[in-house]
Amino acid sequence: MDLENELRRVLRERPGPEVIADVVPMVHAGMRRRVRRQRLAYLGAAAGVLAIWGGAVLVLQPGPTVGRPAVPTQLVANIPPGFQISDLTFVSTTRGYGLGTVPCGAAPCTVLLQTDTGSHAWERAPAPLVRSTPPDGSGCTDGLCVSQIRFATDAQGREVGYAFGPSYVVFRDGEWTPQLVGHRVEALEAAKAGSVVRVLARPGGGHLVQQSPVGSDTWRTVLDIAAPTYNAVLRRQGARLVLVTYDNNDNQGAGGEPDVSDVRLSTDGGTTWKKGAHNPCDLDSYFTSIALATRQQVVALCNHRAGGSYVRVSDDNGMRFGPPRDLPKGLSATQVAAPADGGWLVAADVARERSRVIVASNDQGTTWKRTATEQAPPGMAAGGYLDNSNAKTVWWVGADPRYVWRTDDAGAHWTAARFR
Repeated sequence: MDLENELRRVLRERPGPEVIADVVPMVHAGMRRRVRRQRLAYLGAAAGVLAIWGGAVLVLQPGPTVGRPAVPTQLVANIPPGFQISDLTFVSTTRGYGLGTVPCGAAPCTVLLQTDTGSHAWERAPAPLVRSTPPDGSGCTDGLCVSQIRFATDAQGREVGYAFGPSYVVFRDGEWTPQLVGHRVEALEAAKAGSVVRVLARPGGGHLVQQSPVGSDTWRTVLDIAAPTYNAVLRRQGARLVLVTYDNNDNQGAGGEPDVSDVRLSTDGGTTWKKGAHNPCDLDSYFTSIALATRQQVVALCNHRAGGSYVRVSDDNGMRFGPPRDLPKGLSATQVAAPADGGWLVAADVARERSRVIVASNDQGTTWKRTATEQAPPGMAAGGYLDNSNAKTVWWVGADPRYVWRTDDAGAHWTAARFR
């Protein structure tokens, strides 16, 4: 039976949007016979996927600027039902990885996806044999979990994977191997060609910053931070890295400990570091996220404890930060990204709408515009993740953990891929 007749049969027997799950594999198979080298990337083509539907033509177009598309533009192959993504990383505009979990009867239930089409199509990859948790580590009671994923290329051109937070597992030669570190791995980035930087948290407070060749088990401590901080965030842009070590204290009453956050910056891929601003957020606020923007700009994201979010900007690589630039009211901001082509993106929660949103500014935070909104489906909500590991492209997981969104123009337009 040829491809067209088989498509007609399926569409007659199972009319409706759910038929896409059956149509796509057939289209894929037919195309593979004709063009061996093309895989699922056709799903992201500008014209979409065409199918005969009762005499009409069904076109799967990119999703709208605001909201989730009625029909997903791309589908993921061979992904178990219930997949929920917790972290994304991209080594180029096309190649990336997604770490997440699926419901299963026995741990670890961890799934790793990979794409060579910039999130247009995904497939399964070997996953580390430890449990995956949200980026904040919630649900990891024994410390034997990972919440973040990064990949880098070694001197021989081989990809090396790092799964961490709080455990530490390395992927080399097709196999994931747990590594004993002795400290919680808070952050890790491929800092420059051939090297990786990681940040370890001491149990009693403070951090160690270490550097290593990609794929090596030999790490050199390049910075010892003795301040009483327990959390760290590390961001990279070329050879620039910004590190914030912080401790957001819930006890803010009389006698309570104040919030502490310190900014440090490296301009040589993590070999040397310079101390920057202390407490970039106001006294009534806590540090939330940070991003490296164009030239020497660094953007810090803060939240007032009484409600409301804002950014503060440094024009000298994090040495000093300017006055607050408020975000729209009603938002509880979670992450900030600064695409290389300009503009800032902030991910936030909107409690009254039970949704997660993206707001964008193209005038240094003077005005903001909501460019994406996603409401959580009944019974589920994603932890939310905004990824800017590639300089130009930004990926976002909002309220619905079944979708990953992508923008290449600082939030003006978004497309979505659905994990199913």
